[in-house]
Amino acid sequence: MTEELKIAGLDELREVLLRRLPEALQGKALQATLAKAAAPIVKAARGLAPAKTGRLRRAIYSFRDRDSKRTYEARLISVRRGKKLQKSGRDAYYWKFVEFGHMTRRGRGKEGPPRFVPAQPFMRPAFEANKYRALQIVQDELRGQVAKVAKRAQSRSASRLGRGLRHTFTGF
Repeated sequence: MTEELKIAGLDELREVLLRRLPEALQGKALQATLAKAAAPIVKAARGLAPAKTGRLRRAIYSFRDRDSKRTYEARLISVRRGKKLQKSGRDAYYWKFVEFGHMTRRGRGKEGPPRFVPAQPFMRPAFEANKYRALQIVQDELRGQVAKVAKRAQSRSASRLGRGLRHTFTGF
């Protein structure tokens, strides 16, 4: 149950950024913007996660999506889990059980009937509470990036115009 927040109507902005920003900065600038936008969601999720040992809270993080390219940048917010983290005791594989609820036989003995442990959602509420704030951060950061690009483009065109005028005046 993945939710995405899509920003529509930014085709012109993408074209300006792709044409004007140096290629090396395109991904870095957009990823830095997305990282700043993901920070409030990560912070809220850590605050909402139950803290029996603190492992689950420490495991919540944001990272660059593997599908990110020069023309498509994405940042994911998830929980660290996996075999590599088991040895160091940082594996929070159980986050889905906490987020969505689960069936268990604990507490009643193995012979008793299973019981449902209710969900304690922390990722979904964190996203819902901070998605517009994240969108505002993206908007503000990209506004700054576009202003830098526009300023650079203006100074370049002004210097080109000045050189053209000098050549015209000296050509008389």
